[in-house]
Amino acid sequence: MPARSQDHVHRLIRSMSPAEKRGFKLHLSRNGQAPDRTQELLFDAIARMDRYDETALLARFEGASFTRHFAITKRRLYLSILNGLEAFHAESSVDARLNRLVHQAEILHQRALYDDAAKILRSAKRVAERHQRIPALMSIREWERRDAERRNYDGIDARALQRMTDGGFETRYVDYAGAPIERFTAFDLDGWTPVSRNQLVVWSGPNEAYLIKVWDTCRDLMFANGVGITSTTRTISRFEKVRVGRDTCPIDEIRPIDVKQLKADRAAAADARRGATR
Repeated sequence: MPARSQDHVHRLIRSMSPAEKRGFKLHLSRNGQAPDRTQELLFDAIARMDRYDETALLARFEGASFTRHFAITKRRLYLSILNGLEAFHAESSVDARLNRLVHQAEILHQRALYDDAAKILRSAKRVAERHQRIPALMSIREWERRDAERRNYDGIDARALQRMTDGGFETRYVDYAGAPIERFTAFDLDGWTPVSRNQLVVWSGPNEAYLIKVWDTCRDLMFANGVGITSTTRTISRFEKVRVGRDTCPIDEIRPIDVKQLKADRAAAADARRGATR
């Protein structure tokens, strides 16, 4: 049995999963770490140590200003890691809760318990809107559309019908798409949303999305129940294909989406709507 590390920072870092380590680095980038990347560099150096060796660590960073108050630097790193873990698991728990709620609604819908399913979807929608989970909102909206279709759109006004059919504010992704890129890295795909007959958005995280344009030969994109991408690695490039049913649709263009701005604009629009109803 390996000896227990005598350093609390080393113990904490070594206990983290790869996903948690990636999440911590995203946490640092979002919260404006120091320009010299002190915490990230120190984190990586300690993570590579099988056994904690402070002498070797200080020698590696000899001359760096943070080594003069190394105990304070380590304490700040420790607290920053804890904050990052808290944020990482808070996001994970929200996504897990939303997945459970949508799945529960699907089960109820399949059993013709439509009113109960609608009640679950309303709860899920409040959670998704509060935490700005756009892929979940798209999934919820699709179930709302199916329920409205089942009722032959009885009681649905023109504005609500338009939101259901055109996707509303959230799906105007083209307005937030940047310049084309050759590839992007995705450890997992969290969701997807069809935008047009030859465009879809794929989500690789709550705050990372890409607008993918495929060849015009992709006929069933708007009606697909699911899609896949042919990449067998974590890199998705323009040379991959999107699988839609029996079709494989070559990728023509990839554009990153400014999710931060999209969410900010959506929140501002929601505030304006609430203000108009007061």
